[in-house]
Amino acid sequence: MKIMKVTACGAVAACHDNPTDYRFDFPEDADRKQVASYALERLAAARHADNMTHISNLVPMVNNQAVRDSICSFMESVGMPRVYVPVLPKEEDKRQPSKMAGYILDLDREVPTVDGWAQSEKRYGDLLKRYLSFVETTTKESAHV
Repeated sequence: MKIMKVTACGAVAACHDNPTDYRFDFPEDADRKQVASYALERLAAARHADNMTHISNLVPMVNNQAVRDSICSFMESVGMPRVYVPVLPKEEDKRQPSKMAGYILDLDREVPTVDGWAQSEKRYGDLLKRYLSFVETTTKESAHV
């Protein structure tokens, strides 16, 4: 059992917050409906990319969780604490917050068990609402013209 690489889901995170920002991908006189449609296409493509990344990460994430569990189990079996309170010189404040043990911090850094899929899905939902609102607005504008 070895640590496996987990690729972060980041395509949806790279999408513009405001769908009108996609107008820079078009000539100046581009129709707003084109921009709205393009924004939705880009968002859908980004979600698909993140979905494919997440699917490819499923086995590595499960493996890495097993690695973490194994290391934590071993450390616990030898009596290594997960947290500690640093000892300070007498003149310093005695109310020190507890700190995570170094091996826990190493595991957090080196053995990823999440790929950002949950954040990607949340952002996708937020952006989709914004983008659909923009589509609705452009449709109303074109109907009134």
